[in-house]
Amino acid sequence: MKTVAKLFRSSIRSAEFQNNVGTDTVRARRLKEFLKDETYSVYVVRNKETWEGYLVATYRHGDPTLTCHYFEEFVPGAFDKVGLALVLDHTGFEYMSCPAPTGDVEQKLVEKGFVLSDIVWACHSKLFDKVITASEIKIISGDAYAELSKDDKDVILNLVSGAICEELGYDIRGYYTHIGPLAETVIARIQHANVETAIWRDGRDIVGIAQMRLVAPGVVELSGLTVAPTHRKRGIGRRLMGALFDFAQRHSDQVYIETAADNNPANHLYGNILRCKQVLRTLTLKRDPELISWKRVKGNRADRVLKEEPSLPVETNPRPTINDMFQSGMRGC
Repeated sequence: MKTVAKLFRSSIRSAEFQNNVGTDTVRARRLKEFLKDETYSVYVVRNKETWEGYLVATYRHGDPTLTCHYFEEFVPGAFDKVGLALVLDHTGFEYMSCPAPTGDVEQKLVEKGFVLSDIVWACHSKLFDKVITASEIKIISGDAYAELSKDDKDVILNLVSGAICEELGYDIRGYYTHIGPLAETVIARIQHANVETAIWRDGRDIVGIAQMRLVAPGVVELSGLTVAPTHRKRGIGRRLMGALFDFAQRHSDQVYIETAADNNPANHLYGNILRCKQVLRTLTLKRDPELISWKRVKGNRADRVLKEEPSLPVETNPRPTINDMFQSGMRGC
């Protein structure tokens, strides 16, 4: 019967490690590197004492999604639907996300039950010929935010919260549990030195907001953009975005934008109007309780029951599936 166990740095010295991957093989050296990096959690799928493969993942506290960055199968089909369900059952996560660097990888993930959930776009920081200015645009970064009235700050919070709620309508994952913290995080960022935030005023009313931030040296992300429903399709979103590109050009040649895959208005803007390029597509798997269950047996003991399915053919040659730049877990509002 298949089981899952977490490996630790100390596992490198175990007899089980040496019996399954050796001591100085390519496979052993690669696995050792993952185990020595505290950024990652490593889970092995085994059949009795035989390892069938391992999966490398990260997660954020409070997030129901386990992000898979890499997996290697010693036995073809180790990470079929049942193997993946076992990992989710063992870790307690409700979702597993995997980047798809190629169309072939995406197709294999779809065959395993994954659904396209996120798209990362990239554009040059000189996408706009010049920084866009308009009397309606005001930069509220840093101390400027503190000068806003309480009513203005409440409107901004409502705009951001509303945008998050709209995004949730497209997301297959459980981000509804994080509406409050996400909105508060976006607001808190406004006063950070590595963030630029712009608003659009229609008279005295704030009807749009956009935010761009430096997430790592040389990596700039459009972390949020929203316009009130009453003022959409007027070009406000594009001009707010363009107003932030002076900030982008000071830090990087590229700007990255993450959207929900089914957020059609946003993807139309970035893909069809601004001609941004898709650089990463992420697929997400939801835990299937029908694949794994537990039954009581004699001695008050519970055994896991697998509803086995034929393994899907997968590549046995491993390769990294995500650029280090995206390991920070970018997600816009």
